[in-house]
Amino acid sequence: MPCAAACAGGNAHRYQSKKLKEAARYWATGGKVKQGELADDFKAFGATPEQVSEFAGQDDSPAVFAIEPENDAAMRAFVSMETQWRVSVGMRKVYHGLDYNAIEPTLRLLALPPEDWPQIFLDLRILETEALPLLNQT
Repeated sequence: MPCAAACAGGNAHRYQSKKLKEAARYWATGGKVKQGELADDFKAFGATPEQVSEFAGQDDSPAVFAIEPENDAAMRAFVSMETQWRVSVGMRKVYHGLDYNAIEPTLRLLALPPEDWPQIFLDLRILETEALPLLNQT
């Protein structure tokens, strides 16, 4: 069911949108979190400078990222379409967005229910919008 019908107050959609954006950032950065961001988070929770510097020396291997059940279908479609970006190559590679012609075949191949497609499409656009600036960073 599209969110317009399901989320009268909009709070559930805002939460879902935020989680989708976090998932897109995680995907676009290969699961890497900037050490500076984590150090800032540690400081915000009262870590001492020694604890922060000790943490900064640790590796930055990707953390596990949990997908909320309501975002599962959109994330499955998004990850399945990772080779379907419109890209131009000149002085540098520029990502323009997903090839929307590939969405419907992807949803069919994933056997996602057609009645869910409108919401999945909206969620894909959230994921795409969040991932684009990260993919285009040089």
